[in-house]
Amino acid sequence: MHYIIGAQISVPDYTRSAVHSGVTQTSPQRIPGAAIKKFKPQSMYTLYNIQQTEDSKFRYTFNGSQGDVVKLIFESPRQGDDFIASARGEDLPDYNKFYRGRN
Repeated sequence: MHYIIGAQISVPDYTRSAVHSGVTQTSPQRIPGAAIKKFKPQSMYTLYNIQQTEDSKFRYTFNGSQGDVVKLIFESPRQGDDFIASARGEDLPDYNKFYRGRN
């Protein structure tokens, strides 16, 4: 698990288009899939809780700066980390490679 409680993500305004050099482009979607629609644009979200569900999945709870709460279910903590990394525009370290190199 790379990201812990307190990690923050910001959500771009995915509902508007931007104009760059006379060309209209949509804002890049940093948060994958339908999950982006659960977040309010132009808001900051803080990871508040990670809880394993009864069916061995993981519920991530994000508190928004505007008082809203978003709960997402992931198959694994790695999938949750991938989601947060994508939202933050970051690459995750290759922990498997790191630990293999230590043996």
